[in-house]
Amino acid sequence: MSAHRILATAALATALSTGAAQAQKDELVIGISQFPQGFHPNIASHVALSLINGMTRRPFTVYDAEWKLICQLCTTLPSREAGTIRDWTTPDGKPGLEVDYTIQKGATWGDGKPITTEDVQFTWEIGRNETSGVNNQELYRRMEKIVSKDDKSFTIFWNKRTCEAEAINDFEIVPAHLERDAASEPAAYRTRNAYDSDPTQAGLYFGPYRITRVEPGATVVLEPNPTWWGQKPFFKKITIRTIENTAALEANLLSGEIDYIAGEDGISLDQALLAHLEALSLRGYYRLYGNRTGLGSRVARFFLIDWPAAVRALWRETLAMLLLLVIGGVIGWGLVASDPSWYGAFVPPELAQGRDPSASAGQLREMLFGGGDGFLTGFAIQLFVHNSQIAIL
Repeated sequence: MSAHRILATAALATALSTGAAQAQKDELVIGISQFPQGFHPNIASHVALSLINGMTRRPFTVYDAEWKLICQLCTTLPSREAGTIRDWTTPDGKPGLEVDYTIQKGATWGDGKPITTEDVQFTWEIGRNETSGVNNQELYRRMEKIVSKDDKSFTIFWNKRTCEAEAINDFEIVPAHLERDAASEPAAYRTRNAYDSDPTQAGLYFGPYRITRVEPGATVVLEPNPTWWGQKPFFKKITIRTIENTAALEANLLSGEIDYIAGEDGISLDQALLAHLEALSLRGYYRLYGNRTGLGSRVARFFLIDWPAAVRALWRETLAMLLLLVIGGVIGWGLVASDPSWYGAFVPPELAQGRDPSASAGQLREMLFGGGDGFLTGFAIQLFVHNSQIAIL
């Protein structure tokens, strides 16, 4: 695996891990930076197409995660011990090999037609024709011939002896019942093949998914293949969305518009590394400064520790307000004592209720209690509102 792919995958995994937990989704949106230039597995050659082929097809053989060769479309990996790999001499006397394969019993194209040796033979025939546009001509030149034993078993005769003759990872079969007419003129097959003229035909695919909708230059939609013989796929729909600007591609990932950026054809190495480092920094910040306690503990801490600490921290401001209050009271008393007319400047007439500095204690008592509790109630409300406004400010 390349460093580009490792870092891109790491950046993706880290970015997703830092987001908020989401409900399990049954739809997946994958972002790529270039739209496939075709869908034929043996003609088009593009990293985005390899991503699609991984979901819509299964090769005969493939290397697993531990780099061990395994069978996918075949039943058993050929070997000399089992007698399914044998020495063979070509008609011109050169050393070669003959290797036996058997197709999975339940292997079926998406339209329900079984995958047979007819498809194998047709793929080899069109691949050997240099005018057909099929790539990897070296593979087909080394396949001297293919002999079918029955509908499911065949033998490949190689005109060279190699140490990995059983590995036919790149031998991508196509459906003879859909492609034979298009291949009647091999030179025109490149443009007439069904994969490019009508890529949504169900019979073109035999993997867990099949292509159901194509918007050229924009999106490819894949849905589960009902004839798939293996484990049921998890996602109900996979959308591959093309966003050519890699900065916009990254922004769509971070905003949640797409779920995954394909390492094969996604953001650049520098962007992947930068996103990885930013995500690590974000995780470190949350780890160091994030809230790790429950709501009850936080409320109790606020009233028992944080609030008293805040009040204690404001002792200078509290002392200054007290001094201003005392100084203001002394100045006000001095001004009124020297000139009673100042009383009207500090106490509005509606609040004084006809009293002045010469009023007696009896007059104050009469005003407060002589008229019932109406005045006291209004005064209490006014005092409460006034104090509340001060507290808010």
